[in-house]
Parts: sequence; C-alpha cells; structure tokens
Amino acid sequence: MYEIANRNSGLFLQADTNARTALKQYGAGDDHRRRRWQLLPV
Repeated sequence: MYEIANRNSGLFLQADTNARTALKQYGAGDDHRRRRWQLLPV
C-alpha cells in the first residue's frame, strides 16, 4: 500500500498496489493539469 499526503492542503490518497510505478492524475475538479506522482512505500 502507498500513501500520498499533503499536510498543507489536507489531501490524502491511498493506492492499494504492490506495483512500483508512477501514478498519473488527469485533473480533479476544476484543475485540468496533468500531474505525475511517484509512489513511495509507507
């Protein structure tokens, strides 16, 4: 399991996978910027 957290904004996501890969975000709400996240083990 991996966690993505940003304490400043309160963003917290969990990715239940064993794959060591990049996670792509294709936008959230009004934010249409594509972002790449690196998964780090918890």
